[in-house]
Amino acid sequence: MNEVAFVFGITILMFLLFIVGCNVGVAMAVAGIVGVSFSMPITAGLSMVAQDFFTTFSSYPLTAITFFMLMGQYAYASGVGQRLFAAASGLLKNKRWGLPAAVILSAAGFAAICGSFTATSAAIGRVAIPELKKRGYNLEKVAAVIASGGVLGPLIPPSSILIIYGFLAEESVGTLFISGIVPGLILTGFFVMVCVILFQSQAHLLLVYKGKDTFSSDDICQISDYESRSLFSVVIRIVDVILVFVFVVVGIYMGWFTPTQGAVVGCMAMIIDGVLRKEMRFRDFVASTIDATSVALSIFVIIAGAMIYGRFLSLSGVSEFVANWLSSGKFGQFEKMLIIIGIYTLGGCFIDILPLILITVPIFLPIIKEHYDSIWFGIVLVLLCGIGVLTPPVGVNLFVVKGLDPRINLKHSFLYILMFIGAIYATLMVLLAFPILGRLGKYL
Repeated sequence: MNEVAFVFGITILMFLLFIVGCNVGVAMAVAGIVGVSFSMPITAGLSMVAQDFFTTFSSYPLTAITFFMLMGQYAYASGVGQRLFAAASGLLKNKRWGLPAAVILSAAGFAAICGSFTATSAAIGRVAIPELKKRGYNLEKVAAVIASGGVLGPLIPPSSILIIYGFLAEESVGTLFISGIVPGLILTGFFVMVCVILFQSQAHLLLVYKGKDTFSSDDICQISDYESRSLFSVVIRIVDVILVFVFVVVGIYMGWFTPTQGAVVGCMAMIIDGVLRKEMRFRDFVASTIDATSVALSIFVIIAGAMIYGRFLSLSGVSEFVANWLSSGKFGQFEKMLIIIGIYTLGGCFIDILPLILITVPIFLPIIKEHYDSIWFGIVLVLLCGIGVLTPPVGVNLFVVKGLDPRINLKHSFLYILMFIGAIYATLMVLLAFPILGRLGKYL
């Protein structure tokens, strides 16, 4: 009981540091160091933490995170997001739900060169919000579509989360990348179906177009400035994105280069593409480099903090207690999985997804390996994290979209986001029913 109260007290300390505005990684590090200091002699504790630091940050695969962040930023500076949205809009413009569905398809396309939830939502949102708002679409529904589209970012490779998971689980990053493609396409399909349901009726439009009180289908078709496009013309417009995606992901999977080398190749390809298209200027290059480096550094701070806090949990016996509780024989295979899904769903509401992964994966992975495949679980984990970035109070994707247009009412948007969360759960159910779909990379 004393150990439980102690761990609870240290956790409260961590959350208090969160509340007063302390950096997530720093808060976990401070709480972890305090906990380790009380669990063992301070000198031995700090020596153990220092050894963990060296082991973790001397890991070569983690360097890929920085370069994949750079790749996504250079892609945005090269106008990839705008071209993806324009191409998808031209393909779907004759449908009432066409432009919102184009947001999802362009997010899926951008995910192929960017492994981040927030970066995908921000890149597509900057292009899509002005266009859809100009055409009279309900702003809260649009915000829900854009925030949810960002979930595709780390699911369709490359993916910073899968790189970190591969490091923790000691699994091949290339195999994880390939295994994420089919679930990513399934989720994209479910998201498009939600767009059809939300936007099929004319009620989603604000009645401001040409001063009319109602819209005809002809009016809706005329709203788009983009020309109708054949599938071939759409592919030609985004052929550079397709080539970079195929070359980088297949190259990593086939062993032509490591994840870090693949990310560097992708960065160079995006820079060359931006220069040749005259989209990327030198100041864009500098700004993108600074932004991506800042994000990568913040990730490494969180990794460091989570590592210290995770060491404290291990010393306190909490990790062993949870593992033994789930393995005690009280729960069946499916029940264990439901408990783990529930923990990630609830935890994602209150804790940033990255520390949640770093703290919990070492606890749950041995249990998962008893009944499921660890590659499969990596894909399930990304989907569960996607729910976390959409649910308040943390819900970072919601706040990213809110930052793009302060007039968005997040409370109203969340009502529509619930439908997209339902689509994520539907994808989870598909993977539970057909696990092979989440581990195809092992068989190719």
